[in-house]
Amino acid sequence: MDRKPRKANPILVPLMLGGSYTPFLLSNSRIKKINCKGLKRPYIVISSHASFADFQVAVKASFPHRPNWICSIEEFNRSEWLMRNVGCFPKRKFTTDLSLVEHVMWMMKRKRILYIYTEARFSLAGINERVDPALGRLIKTCKVPCVVMINHGHFIRSPQWSKKPYRRIPLRSSFEQIVTREEASGLSSDEIQKRIERKFVYNDYEYQRIEGFKVTSKHTMDNIHKILYRCPHCGKEYEMEGKGTSITCRHCGATYDMDVYGVLKNRGGETKFTSVPDWYRWERSEVQKEVASGKYKFEDDVMVEELFKPKIGFVPVGKMHLVHDYEGIRLIETHEDGSKTLFFERKTADMPSIHIEYFFKNHAKQAGSAIDIANTERTFFAWLINKKEALTRLHFAVEAVYDLKKRRLYDSRTSAPKSLAE
Repeated sequence: MDRKPRKANPILVPLMLGGSYTPFLLSNSRIKKINCKGLKRPYIVISSHASFADFQVAVKASFPHRPNWICSIEEFNRSEWLMRNVGCFPKRKFTTDLSLVEHVMWMMKRKRILYIYTEARFSLAGINERVDPALGRLIKTCKVPCVVMINHGHFIRSPQWSKKPYRRIPLRSSFEQIVTREEASGLSSDEIQKRIERKFVYNDYEYQRIEGFKVTSKHTMDNIHKILYRCPHCGKEYEMEGKGTSITCRHCGATYDMDVYGVLKNRGGETKFTSVPDWYRWERSEVQKEVASGKYKFEDDVMVEELFKPKIGFVPVGKMHLVHDYEGIRLIETHEDGSKTLFFERKTADMPSIHIEYFFKNHAKQAGSAIDIANTERTFFAWLINKKEALTRLHFAVEAVYDLKKRRLYDSRTSAPKSLAE
């Protein structure tokens, strides 16, 4: 984790360039550069993240320079040499890592280009997730230009819950300088943060509909129940099944079809949602209500493995019990004599979100519903055993519990006591 980030190995650059042209040749990809006159290294790119094509487009956008990327540490599993030699360096997801800031400042002094996928995950529903609140401070500290890169169509082409077969859709990327070098010195970190958050907004389904791009694939809804897990008509959870171009509730029979423009329509009644993002946001709001009610708690048995080091990879730890509530997330170990001990814990105040994987392969090479739980020293992956369809709901809940904790801390600090006694 302390090793300095490398530039891409010159030997690998031809391969990287060759790979970067794949989406341009096969998917009619285009990059539009905005306000980039006079843009010179070093600078930081805040990019959306939906598929591997994001890296390919980044190589093309940065040519002839060799950029660096912050990548999740599990990507270095048994491939550290390759990852480091294409310009990547590791980070554990959703942890506060001061060495990362040191790496970034070191790179900026050496006139590098750095790509940050601030959502720390692939997009789940084709829309932006929350932005790291410290990005403004990072840009201000480094005093370098900031670019926001939004990749349109990458999610529709290969969503995380159904990566293949690829859907045919034109890919469009915007590469916009939103903070110049002079502004990075003159603006406050809050002003820079606001600019980033205003610009870092996207909706791939809206992009498809507005541009009028048809997707004729017969698999646009395969496994979409991984994110659309709750029926908007009967309210039942985990009874949805996405297959082909439709999703059906096994409990009440409600069926939604998706047309070639990504628009949803209820086959036999009222259409509650016409888009996947609207359905997804509604589910998030329902989880937020549950968390606010004070009645939230999640439990399931999990199979746990630890990412030991790149040359060894994942090491089986064993079966444990996972609990997420208002205090945080815990892994509880049961011993042969029936006693239980706390094996690992992340407190709510230190966990703004969580990384989930719908088909992550474990030590036995079996894909399943996995949760990435890490601190600054260790990384664990936990595969749900009984509630495999709860990943997206858990993702919502972790963020909702964190937000609730943050609001309560803020209120306790800003509320004035009525008397000295109080």
